Amino acid sequence: MTFVQQRFSTGLEGVTVSELVGDIPTWGFEGADDLNGGANIGYWSGEAFYNYQSIQFATDTLPVWEGIYLSIPPAESYTITFSGTLPPEDISMSIPGGSFTGLFGNATNANADLQTLTSQFQGAPKALSCWNTNSLQYDLFIDGISTNGMNSTLQPNATCQFNPDFTDLTLMFENEDSMPNGAFASSLTPIESKAIFSVSNASGFRDEVVVTRNDNALDAYVSSEDALNISSPYTACDLFLLDSSGNRTGISQIAFNSGELVSLELVMAANRPLDGNYELRCDQLDWCDGEVIFQSWNDECILLSEGQFMDSIQLNSTQNYTLSIGTLVFATSSAQIPCDNLVDEFANTCDCEGNVLDECGACGGTGIEEGACDCEGNMLDAIGVCGGDCLIDQNCNGICDLDELENPSCGAECCGQGTKWDEGTQSCVVAFPADLNFDGCVQLTDLLDFLTVYGSCYE
Repeated sequence: MTFVQQRFSTGLEGVTVSELVGDIPTWGFEGADDLNGGANIGYWSGEAFYNYQSIQFATDTLPVWEGIYLSIPPAESYTITFSGTLPPEDISMSIPGGSFTGLFGNATNANADLQTLTSQFQGAPKALSCWNTNSLQYDLFIDGISTNGMNSTLQPNATCQFNPDFTDLTLMFENEDSMPNGAFASSLTPIESKAIFSVSNASGFRDEVVVTRNDNALDAYVSSEDALNISSPYTACDLFLLDSSGNRTGISQIAFNSGELVSLELVMAANRPLDGNYELRCDQLDWCDGEVIFQSWNDECILLSEGQFMDSIQLNSTQNYTLSIGTLVFATSSAQIPCDNLVDEFANTCDCEGNVLDECGACGGTGIEEGACDCEGNMLDAIGVCGGDCLIDQNCNGICDLDELENPSCGAECCGQGTKWDEGTQSCVVAFPADLNFDGCVQLTDLLDFLTVYGSCYE
């Protein structure tokens, strides 16, 4: 018979196993539906072998804080109801040094801030694997960073596990640490850049991985910075990152301290998916210190942007899968891109937003202003010289009229329409003094030009 795993915590005192009998199939203990086999209900205990205490009797009392393990047949859903009393005061959980694992739950009926709880851990931060009762897998949390929208909030009756040190630890759950109903904790950790990648199917199963940029981090796996991916044998949707040392992470922090490139393989796993139509997406790409590249199965690289980044994947519901989706390459600059097909695309890229250099060399600029002839805002003069000082070229011969009239060395070839060469003065002179527009003719336009200035006096 196939079983699935569930975990929860009661958060109440005085809850007995008998309250679960009838809500879920039970076996393996006195008072269960079936007395045969090993007990399908247990809970975390610091004194038990591998920290797992099996239920012996239906009259056993379940713990308030410690996580409870269930092994049950697959079903659309189960509804468990139980009653008890709220702890009258702050409660504690003792975790002996060297324990196999630590599994704690939310000991209140309100949301709890994981940052407050994990601040009690001794030494460096520790990653939490928090059980998701809907997806049958672990959501991850470390140093204020989380996956699958958990943020820094532990919901009522939810559980998280971690790997304890070899020193005894006492966790305090103080009533004042709980938040009002409907309130959610916000991360206190400043994040410079963040990228989120996810896989999901139409049935609603979804998992994600998170990569952040942190100048204080190391590119290699460090347990105080990165969260290991723990695959559940029951999940239909699992996504993780694989580094060159074989570490599987769901949260990875990088800083480019080992080189100009950081590469992480993106891997998807699925166990007998009932709905085998999977979609891979880049849900968030807030990356300002480098370029993000996705390398597909055929070694062709594409520049990532938010949204679906490859065709949907069809999987068979009778098999288990572990698929390499490709390699995520994070680069400090476009010059470090290892893929020839992206060189041209990145040639002028000047920032993380994909902007390019304009013709004036400004990143994301608008180029030369309308009406200007260069990046300094200069204008064309009368003879088409950018930033020139010629004010008028009435005869349109490409020679400034002032040069025509004042340049004695120019020669007859300088004389344009409406002017002629005067041998006596060795300069161009107006052929007809009444030809005010120098078109070679005295006509109405000259009279109009004259009338526009009639009555004016030279000062």
